[in-house]
Amino acid sequence: MTEGVPLVLTIVGWEYFLERLSFRFPSVRPILKPPALKLIQNGRVDKKNLRKEMLTEEELQSQLRELEIEHYGEVKLCTLEGDGRLSVLKNKKSGT
Repeated sequence: MTEGVPLVLTIVGWEYFLERLSFRFPSVRPILKPPALKLIQNGRVDKKNLRKEMLTEEELQSQLRELEIEHYGEVKLCTLEGDGRLSVLKNKKSGT
């Protein structure tokens, strides 16, 4: 149990240090923070980027269903953020 405490403290310390470094020096952000990756644009899936992130279409569809999106056509832009979150912009519905 006591061997794990220094390890956890080291990981938390490094995370804090890197966050402060990227906040203080914006020029190092691209190195420390991965950019967002487009997965869907205008209803079209970018299969190359899915492979790059080792994400299957079934996994993507599952995450979209959690956001109440049934079809790719409903999506204007879907990106995988650097922290692993999925960001989705829906197409505007006609008539509303």
